[in-house]
Amino acid sequence: MQVQTLIQPTAEIVNVVALKEGDVYKRLQEGSYGGQDEIKFGVVTGVVNNGTQSAITALEYTATYNSVAVEHKTFSGTKDLAIFPANPVEFAEHIAALINALDNGIADKKRELAKQEDLRDRVAKIKPGELTAAITQAFPLKKVNDEPAAITYAEVTHADAISDSAEEEI
Repeated sequence: MQVQTLIQPTAEIVNVVALKEGDVYKRLQEGSYGGQDEIKFGVVTGVVNNGTQSAITALEYTATYNSVAVEHKTFSGTKDLAIFPANPVEFAEHIAALINALDNGIADKKRELAKQEDLRDRVAKIKPGELTAAITQAFPLKKVNDEPAAITYAEVTHADAISDSAEEEI
């Protein structure tokens, strides 16, 4: 990435950045609705120029809590763009944050998978004809404040069936 400073006759200072495919940059993105500005890191994937118009295509990476958002961006030469060169240390720190976000996401998914596998194993223990026993073994009741556990739905259903058959006999 090549950066040159030009001083225009009106005393404005303009930096011209020459980008090529593969360059890593930092871009200032203004916050919307009064939100906070942020720096986005990106990698240039293409530069096109027809003599009067130019455009840059890039991939920008943003870390979230447990994932990474990858956006394909196209910047035309008609809008002001605040792009800065990214040094290797800054980029390495950004990549480390991306990897950390992905590791968090993987850990979350592993916990979710373990819960689903445990539930599947407990449901697989339930067999027809042994519903009450199997359900209470597969899904043991938890005591609350050292008080005995409440009656289960299966026990209520079984008790209702017994009382219904007893009423029919009378």
